[in-house]
Amino acid sequence: MTTWHDTQTVTIAGSGTATTAIDYRKHNSGRFYLPAEFNGEAITFQDAEKPDGTFAISKTAAGTIAVGFTAHSGPAWYDIPAALAGAGAIKIVTGTGAAAAATVTVSLKGD
Repeated sequence: MTTWHDTQTVTIAGSGTATTAIDYRKHNSGRFYLPAEFNGEAITFQDAEKPDGTFAISKTAAGTIAVGFTAHSGPAWYDIPAALAGAGAIKIVTGTGAAAAATVTVSLKGD
């Protein structure tokens, strides 16, 4: 089995709440880095079948948000939830709009 690593950089526009699309095809796990300005933010995810697909909030069959958490204080790395492993693309969504454009680094693994 071959394992590979991929790094992507995505952005959240000033006053925006979602990153640009993260191509998650061929990947099954990863981590992402949130800068300090996201302290205390509620983080959820959207997913789609492909990077230019139709994105919607990730939910369970019962209709509840599938994955989400509150960002810690300071900059930090977070795991991409395992529930997103089948997605073709994902977006990281913050609870409030960013004061200015922000860069999010994503480190992905696949096999």
